[in-house]
Amino acid sequence: MKTTSAIYFLLILIFFLNGCRNNGDYETPKSTYQTMVKATKSDNLNAMLDCFSNESREDYKKLLALASENEGDKQGEKFIDIFIEEIQFDESKIEDDKASFEAIVDGQKHTVEFVKEDGNWKMHMPDLKDGIRFLEEMVDNISISMSSGSTSVYFENMLCNTLATYAILNNEVIYIIWPDIQGSSTQSISYGLFFIKPEQWSGQQRSENGVQIEWQCKRTDDDRWTMTLIDNNYDLRDGNIFLINTKEEVFRVKQLNRGKIDAETISEEIDELSKEEEVKSFFSPK
Repeated sequence: MKTTSAIYFLLILIFFLNGCRNNGDYETPKSTYQTMVKATKSDNLNAMLDCFSNESREDYKKLLALASENEGDKQGEKFIDIFIEEIQFDESKIEDDKASFEAIVDGQKHTVEFVKEDGNWKMHMPDLKDGIRFLEEMVDNISISMSSGSTSVYFENMLCNTLATYAILNNEVIYIIWPDIQGSSTQSISYGLFFIKPEQWSGQQRSENGVQIEWQCKRTDDDRWTMTLIDNNYDLRDGNIFLINTKEEVFRVKQLNRGKIDAETISEEIDELSKEEEVKSFFSPK
Protein backbone atom coordinates (compact mmCIF):
# COMPACT_ATOMS: atom_id res chain seq x y z
CA MET A 1 0.00 0.00 0.00
CA LYS A 2 1.45 3.38 -0.97
CA THR A 3 0.34 6.74 0.47
CA THR A 4 1.53 10.01 -1.04
CA SER A 5 2.47 12.82 1.31
CA ALA A 6 -0.45 14.97 2.51
CA ILE A 7 -0.30 18.15 4.57
CA TYR A 8 -3.85 17.80 5.83
CA PHE A 9 -4.46 20.87 7.95
CA LEU A 10 -2.82 23.22 5.47
CA LEU A 11 -4.72 22.11 2.38
CA ILE A 12 -8.11 23.62 3.04
CA LEU A 13 -6.50 26.90 4.04
CA ILE A 14 -4.93 27.27 0.61
CA PHE A 15 -8.40 28.06 -0.70
CA PHE A 16 -8.89 30.92 1.76
CA LEU A 17 -6.52 33.46 0.23
CA ASN A 18 -9.28 35.86 -0.81
CA GLY A 19 -10.70 36.22 2.71
CA CYS A 20 -11.11 39.65 4.29
CA ARG A 21 -10.17 40.69 7.84
CA ASN A 22 -12.77 40.37 10.60
CA ASN A 23 -12.97 41.66 14.16
CA GLY A 24 -12.41 38.74 16.50
CA ASP A 25 -12.77 37.92 20.17
CA TYR A 26 -9.37 37.34 21.79
CA GLU A 27 -10.36 37.89 25.42
CA THR A 28 -9.65 34.28 26.46
CA PRO A 29 -7.76 31.37 24.87
CA LYS A 30 -11.07 29.62 24.23
CA SER A 31 -12.64 32.66 22.53
CA THR A 32 -9.52 33.06 20.40
CA TYR A 33 -9.78 29.45 19.32
CA GLN A 34 -13.48 29.84 18.55
CA THR A 35 -12.68 32.95 16.51
CA MET A 36 -10.11 30.98 14.53
CA VAL A 37 -12.55 28.14 13.85
CA LYS A 38 -15.23 30.61 12.73
CA ALA A 39 -12.78 32.35 10.40
CA THR A 40 -11.63 29.02 8.97
CA LYS A 41 -15.16 27.82 8.29
CA SER A 42 -16.04 31.13 6.61
CA ASP A 43 -13.00 30.90 4.32
CA ASN A 44 -11.36 33.96 5.91
CA LEU A 45 -7.61 33.40 6.01
CA ASN A 46 -6.69 36.88 7.24
CA ALA A 47 -9.07 36.65 10.19
CA MET A 48 -7.71 33.20 11.02
CA LEU A 49 -4.13 34.46 10.94
CA ASP A 50 -5.12 37.23 13.36
CA CYS A 51 -5.66 34.48 15.93
CA PHE A 52 -1.99 33.46 15.82
CA SER A 53 0.95 34.91 17.74
CA ASN A 54 3.25 37.14 15.71
CA GLU A 55 5.84 34.36 15.41
CA SER A 56 3.33 31.67 14.47
CA ARG A 57 1.62 33.95 11.96
CA GLU A 58 4.87 34.36 10.02
CA ASP A 59 5.61 30.64 10.24
CA TYR A 60 2.13 29.85 8.96
CA LYS A 61 2.52 32.16 5.99
CA LYS A 62 5.73 30.40 5.09
CA LEU A 63 4.00 27.03 5.42
CA LEU A 64 1.21 28.14 3.12
CA ALA A 65 3.74 29.16 0.51
CA LEU A 66 5.56 25.85 0.80
CA ALA A 67 2.37 23.80 0.85
CA SER A 68 1.21 25.37 -2.40
CA GLU A 69 4.20 23.69 -4.06
CA ASN A 70 3.11 20.20 -2.91
CA GLU A 71 0.09 17.99 -3.37
CA GLY A 72 -2.58 18.10 -0.67
CA ASP A 73 -5.56 16.01 0.31
CA LYS A 74 -9.24 16.78 0.87
CA GLN A 75 -8.99 15.04 4.22
CA GLY A 76 -7.71 18.36 5.57
CA GLU A 77 -11.19 18.94 6.98
CA LYS A 78 -10.46 16.16 9.44
CA PHE A 79 -8.26 18.52 11.46
CA ILE A 80 -11.08 20.91 12.30
CA ASP A 81 -13.57 18.22 13.27
CA ILE A 82 -11.20 16.32 15.55
CA PHE A 83 -9.59 19.39 17.06
CA ILE A 84 -12.85 21.11 18.02
CA GLU A 85 -14.23 17.97 19.58
CA GLU A 86 -11.19 16.99 21.60
CA ILE A 87 -9.52 20.18 22.85
CA GLN A 88 -9.94 20.71 26.60
CA PHE A 89 -9.84 24.27 27.98
CA ASP A 90 -8.93 24.32 31.67
CA GLU A 91 -8.60 27.75 33.34
CA SER A 92 -6.10 26.33 35.84
CA LYS A 93 -3.65 25.95 32.94
CA ILE A 94 -3.52 29.72 32.42
CA GLU A 95 -0.47 31.36 34.01
CA ASP A 96 0.02 35.11 33.52
CA ASP A 97 0.51 35.62 29.78
CA LYS A 98 0.87 31.95 28.83
CA ALA A 99 -1.52 29.00 28.68
CA SER A 100 -1.38 25.41 27.52
CA PHE A 101 -4.18 22.90 27.04
CA GLU A 102 -4.36 19.22 26.25
CA ALA A 103 -5.82 18.07 22.96
CA ILE A 104 -6.34 14.67 21.39
CA VAL A 105 -5.48 14.70 17.71
CA ASP A 106 -5.90 11.48 15.74
CA GLY A 107 -5.84 9.49 18.97
CA GLN A 108 -2.66 11.07 20.32
CA LYS A 109 -2.14 13.62 23.11
CA HIS A 110 -0.74 17.04 22.22
CA THR A 111 -0.27 20.35 23.98
CA VAL A 112 -1.81 23.48 22.44
CA GLU A 113 -0.18 26.74 23.51
CA PHE A 114 -1.50 30.32 23.77
CA VAL A 115 0.34 33.56 24.58
CA LYS A 116 -0.89 37.04 25.42
CA GLU A 117 0.25 39.78 23.06
CA ASP A 118 -0.86 43.41 23.54
CA GLY A 119 -3.63 42.24 25.88
CA ASN A 120 -5.00 39.66 23.42
CA TRP A 121 -4.73 35.88 23.63
CA LYS A 122 -3.18 34.32 20.53
CA MET A 123 -2.50 30.72 19.54
CA HIS A 124 1.22 29.91 19.57
CA MET A 125 2.35 26.91 17.50
CA PRO A 126 6.06 26.04 17.71
CA ASP A 127 5.20 22.80 15.83
CA LEU A 128 4.88 24.87 12.68
CA LYS A 129 8.66 25.12 12.51
CA ASP A 130 8.77 21.31 12.21
CA GLY A 131 6.27 21.63 9.38
CA ILE A 132 8.46 24.17 7.63
CA ARG A 133 11.46 21.85 7.82
CA PHE A 134 9.38 18.91 6.60
CA LEU A 135 7.94 20.83 3.65
CA GLU A 136 11.34 22.25 2.74
CA GLU A 137 12.55 18.66 2.48
CA MET A 138 9.59 17.93 0.21
CA VAL A 139 10.54 20.83 -2.05
CA ASP A 140 14.20 19.80 -2.06
CA ASN A 141 13.39 16.15 -2.77
CA ILE A 142 10.47 16.88 -5.14
CA SER A 143 8.26 14.44 -3.25
CA ILE A 144 8.18 12.43 -0.06
CA SER A 145 6.45 9.09 -0.12
CA MET A 146 5.29 6.67 2.51
CA SER A 147 4.71 3.02 1.84
CA SER A 148 4.32 -0.27 3.62
CA GLY A 149 4.06 -3.87 2.56
CA SER A 150 5.06 -7.44 3.24
CA THR A 151 6.92 -10.25 1.57
CA SER A 152 6.85 -14.03 2.05
CA VAL A 153 10.10 -15.78 2.92
CA TYR A 154 10.58 -19.56 2.75
CA PHE A 155 12.87 -21.38 5.18
CA GLU A 156 13.88 -24.86 4.11
CA ASN A 157 14.77 -25.94 7.65
CA MET A 158 11.27 -24.93 8.81
CA LEU A 159 9.49 -26.19 5.69
CA CYS A 160 7.16 -23.19 5.80
CA ASN A 161 6.74 -19.59 4.74
CA THR A 162 7.06 -16.56 7.01
CA LEU A 163 5.78 -13.04 6.42
CA ALA A 164 8.03 -10.00 6.88
CA THR A 165 6.18 -6.67 7.14
CA TYR A 166 7.93 -3.34 6.59
CA ALA A 167 7.40 0.44 6.50
CA ILE A 168 9.19 2.98 4.31
CA LEU A 169 9.39 6.78 4.58
CA ASN A 170 11.07 8.82 1.86
CA ASN A 171 12.88 5.75 0.51
CA GLU A 172 14.18 4.85 3.99
CA VAL A 173 13.20 1.56 5.58
CA ILE A 174 11.88 2.47 9.02
CA TYR A 175 11.43 -1.09 10.30
CA ILE A 176 10.92 -4.74 9.40
CA ILE A 177 8.66 -6.92 11.58
CA TRP A 178 9.41 -10.56 10.90
CA PRO A 179 7.65 -13.29 12.92
CA ASP A 180 7.83 -17.00 12.20
CA ILE A 181 4.23 -17.09 10.94
CA GLN A 182 2.44 -16.70 7.64
CA GLY A 183 -0.97 -15.03 7.38
CA SER A 184 -1.97 -11.42 6.78
CA SER A 185 -0.75 -8.05 8.03
CA THR A 186 -2.27 -4.56 8.18
CA GLN A 187 -0.68 -1.19 8.93
CA SER A 188 -1.88 2.40 9.38
CA ILE A 189 -0.17 5.80 9.63
CA SER A 190 -1.04 8.53 12.13
CA TYR A 191 -0.09 12.17 11.78
CA GLY A 192 0.97 14.59 14.50
CA LEU A 193 -0.45 17.95 15.50
CA PHE A 194 -1.75 19.85 12.45
CA PHE A 195 -1.14 16.71 10.33
CA ILE A 196 2.21 18.07 9.23
CA LYS A 197 4.22 14.85 9.21
CA PRO A 198 3.78 11.14 9.99
CA GLU A 199 4.27 10.39 13.68
CA GLN A 200 3.31 6.75 14.14
CA TRP A 201 2.86 3.46 12.36
CA SER A 202 0.55 0.88 13.93
CA GLY A 203 0.30 -2.65 12.67
CA GLN A 204 -0.67 -6.20 13.32
CA GLN A 205 0.01 -9.58 11.77
CA ARG A 206 -2.22 -12.59 12.27
CA SER A 207 -1.71 -16.21 11.32
CA GLU A 208 -4.43 -18.58 10.13
CA ASN A 209 -4.42 -20.39 13.49
CA GLY A 210 -4.93 -17.16 15.46
CA VAL A 211 -1.40 -16.17 16.51
CA GLN A 212 -1.29 -12.37 16.51
CA ILE A 213 1.54 -9.82 16.70
CA GLU A 214 0.88 -6.10 17.26
CA TRP A 215 3.27 -3.16 17.17
CA GLN A 216 3.54 0.63 17.30
CA CYS A 217 6.42 2.62 15.87
CA LYS A 218 6.52 6.24 17.09
CA ARG A 219 8.56 9.31 16.27
CA THR A 220 10.05 10.93 19.40
CA ASP A 221 10.39 14.65 20.16
CA ASP A 222 14.05 14.53 19.08
CA ASP A 223 13.07 12.92 15.76
CA ARG A 224 14.04 9.32 16.58
CA TRP A 225 11.89 6.26 16.02
CA THR A 226 10.96 3.84 18.80
CA MET A 227 9.20 0.50 18.55
CA THR A 228 6.74 -1.01 21.03
CA LEU A 229 6.51 -4.73 20.38
CA ILE A 230 5.16 -7.45 22.69
CA ASP A 231 5.20 -5.13 25.73
CA ASN A 232 8.80 -4.04 25.19
CA ASN A 233 10.22 -0.77 23.87
CA TYR A 234 13.11 -0.55 21.42
CA ASP A 235 15.21 2.29 20.04
CA LEU A 236 15.50 1.87 16.27
CA ARG A 237 18.98 3.36 16.35
CA ASP A 238 19.99 -0.04 17.77
CA GLY A 239 18.47 -1.84 14.78
CA ASN A 240 15.26 -1.77 12.77
CA ILE A 241 14.80 -5.48 12.09
CA PHE A 242 12.73 -7.48 14.58
CA LEU A 243 12.65 -11.28 14.45
CA ILE A 244 9.86 -12.86 16.50
CA ASN A 245 9.72 -16.51 17.56
CA THR A 246 6.15 -17.48 18.48
CA LYS A 247 6.75 -21.19 18.97
CA GLU A 248 7.47 -20.85 22.69
CA GLU A 249 5.06 -19.99 25.49
CA VAL A 250 6.58 -16.51 25.76
CA PHE A 251 7.30 -14.94 22.38
CA ARG A 252 10.97 -14.11 21.86
CA VAL A 253 12.14 -10.98 20.01
CA LYS A 254 15.56 -10.43 18.47
CA GLN A 255 16.55 -6.95 17.31
CA LEU A 256 19.04 -6.84 14.44
CA ASN A 257 21.08 -3.95 13.09
CA ARG A 258 22.14 -4.35 9.49
CA GLY A 259 22.65 -0.67 8.72
CA LYS A 260 20.80 1.04 5.92
CA ILE A 261 18.46 -1.21 3.95
CA ASP A 262 17.75 -0.40 0.30
CA ALA A 263 14.02 0.39 0.08
CA GLU A 264 13.91 -0.18 -3.67
CA THR A 265 15.03 -3.79 -3.29
CA ILE A 266 13.44 -4.53 0.09
CA SER A 267 12.19 -8.02 -0.89
CA GLU A 268 15.62 -9.05 -2.13
CA GLU A 269 17.25 -7.61 0.99
CA ILE A 270 14.95 -9.65 3.24
CA ASP A 271 15.60 -12.77 1.17
CA GLU A 272 19.35 -12.30 1.68
CA LEU A 273 18.80 -11.86 5.42
CA SER A 274 16.97 -15.19 5.51
CA LYS A 275 20.19 -16.91 4.46
CA GLU A 276 22.14 -15.64 7.48
CA GLU A 277 22.85 -18.29 10.11
CA GLU A 278 21.80 -15.93 12.91
CA VAL A 279 18.36 -15.54 11.35
CA LYS A 280 17.90 -19.21 10.46
CA SER A 281 18.95 -20.42 13.90
CA PHE A 282 16.56 -18.00 15.61
CA PHE A 283 13.61 -19.35 13.65
CA SER A 284 14.68 -23.01 13.83
CA PRO A 285 12.50 -25.31 15.95
CA LYS A 286 14.13 -26.13 19.30
